[in-house]
Amino acid sequence: MLLAMVLPACSDSDEGKGEGDNSLQPRVEITLTRSESVTMNKQNNFGFKMLKTVMDNGTNTNVAVSPYSMSQVLAMLANGAKGDVHNEIVGLLSNAGTNIDEINGYYKKLNEGIATTDKTTKIEIVNGLWAAKGYPFTPDFEKVNTTYYGAIVQSFDTYGDVISYYKKNMSENISSAVAEVLKNMDEQPVKDFSSNNTIYFKGIWKNKFNVENTSSQPFYGENGAGVAKMMSRSLRCPLYVGRCCEAVQLDYGNGAFSMMVVLPNEGSSVNEALDELCEGGFSPMTCNDNVFVQLKLPRFGYEGNISMLDNLIALGIKHLKTGNYTGIIGSAVVVNSASQYMKVTVDEEGTVVKSSTIIGGDILAPMPEKQFQVNRPFIWVIKENTTGTILFAGKQGAV
Repeated sequence: MLLAMVLPACSDSDEGKGEGDNSLQPRVEITLTRSESVTMNKQNNFGFKMLKTVMDNGTNTNVAVSPYSMSQVLAMLANGAKGDVHNEIVGLLSNAGTNIDEINGYYKKLNEGIATTDKTTKIEIVNGLWAAKGYPFTPDFEKVNTTYYGAIVQSFDTYGDVISYYKKNMSENISSAVAEVLKNMDEQPVKDFSSNNTIYFKGIWKNKFNVENTSSQPFYGENGAGVAKMMSRSLRCPLYVGRCCEAVQLDYGNGAFSMMVVLPNEGSSVNEALDELCEGGFSPMTCNDNVFVQLKLPRFGYEGNISMLDNLIALGIKHLKTGNYTGIIGSAVVVNSASQYMKVTVDEEGTVVKSSTIIGGDILAPMPEKQFQVNRPFIWVIKENTTGTILFAGKQGAV
């Protein structure tokens, strides 16, 4: 499933009008500069490649990721990264020549814009910077991330404290997603720094499926044939035709957001379809607008928490673990955790998605300041440590 934040030019135009359509306000257009359009296309390409990497490196039949959430966490991190790792993150998020300031401006524009483009679609986006108590962020790192990403900056002792803070200060939609991404580490001490993005999305179909038309029908899955609750609907909508797959565009609300349902051709696989999307997304496909479609789509859902550290390295951030992050806290640090939680529900009413992404790291132990060079005669002692009893001792005057 793909949630396109910036949609193709075609739009869903059902032959019938759904309930409440007359009250829909026209969508508010988000106008991107040429540089921002490059970043958008690069992020979408990153999203397809991230989905493919997670699929290739995992064994789960169902997988879901949020490119938008992961991209923001990486962009926030890049504001404190230097050298190779900074260039790798910026290169992954945009093309050569784009700098981090342009990327920051892009996400500020999108975060503000997508919240207003369709009032019938609910979107909540919360960014956070968390630090262990006693480890403040550098002023420049904190300023740029609060200015462009609206990041909430807080210090905590444990991740349980983070969960408690979000429950008290954020909506249940956001706090529950944060609790899930931290589910296995809530009582652990907070890493010296963590960058988090959490998104809640609720879109109502422009024309809902009729529950009475939903029936149990076969679904031929990867693990064999089964039975699915198959929703059914006739509509006119855009149909995209590629080399080895086709896709229909299903609009939410006033058409500002859509779901693209991509179906491999008979004889083609999901991996082959995804390979085609990795090449250029939907743009190279032929878009046939206003095609009459008899759609059968199963109700479906997904919930999972995926470790993303090795996947991000495979995607090109080769110095993610070993890079220079002195712009974050001011000390040498190491990134040693990355994960993304996703929960997706698709039914006759519409779609609900919760996503929370976190990347964290710790300060490296400082190099010892005192030099201890054993280059002259010395004493040596072997002792039993529970009692302090000396077992052996000696002097070495020569070697």
